Amino acid sequence: MCTTIYFISLLIRLATTSIGLLISSLVNIIVLPPNYTPIITRKIQNLSKQMSSVLQQRGVELSQVHACHKQTKLQFQLLSAEIEKIETLCEYQRKEWKFHHFTRTAMRKFHYEYKKLSLMRQLVYHIGNLIYLPAHQLQSAEHQVIWDTFTSFHNVLQNEQYKSSFQHQTLILTLKQRFWAHKHEENTVDQPFSTETTMLYELLAIHHLLEELHRIHCLKDRYNLNNSSVSLSS
Repeated sequence: MCTTIYFISLLIRLATTSIGLLISSLVNIIVLPPNYTPIITRKIQNLSKQMSSVLQQRGVELSQVHACHKQTKLQFQLLSAEIEKIETLCEYQRKEWKFHHFTRTAMRKFHYEYKKLSLMRQLVYHIGNLIYLPAHQLQSAEHQVIWDTFTSFHNVLQNEQYKSSFQHQTLILTLKQRFWAHKHEENTVDQPFSTETTMLYELLAIHHLLEELHRIHCLKDRYNLNNSSVSLSS
């Protein structure tokens, strides 16, 4: 008799728990569908600031002809790990589209954030090439320009608009001239890229990606997707 009472009590508890889970699931699916895009946006903004710190630190090391410090490598590895976490959130958001109706505006905002994440992944690739670049004594004429470029990258990544200054554009023009001069000289003697030429190439590649990030921000502005709440459904 006592065993029967315990068994009935167990069934009642299981039924109560199951009903609670069912109701909460229905609320999530029908009433309050998850929206991961604001979280993704915040994480990408934080990722930009983390990248700026890694780039600035690597710039200091290269300007001082130092190999990459252990702490810098650790911070770089954290960038890749953070991108994977954001990628997981993006996958969750895509799955939500199978169960809920989202407005075109909400989907467009997510689309732009995912494009930014793709550019961030490419940025990490080029930062990684700088991380594993051997220490090299720069020519005196190029030392200041390259250091100023690292500093400018830091400032651009700290800015949520990824907007560069006139001074930044002037630095990039100088880098391009230096790069093509090095490349022409090395092609003449048929030798592979030097460390200095490789560094110039990586800096120009990073600049191009930052320009793309700024372009995406401007597109979001055009559709009024920056600094505004976006409803999920109409």
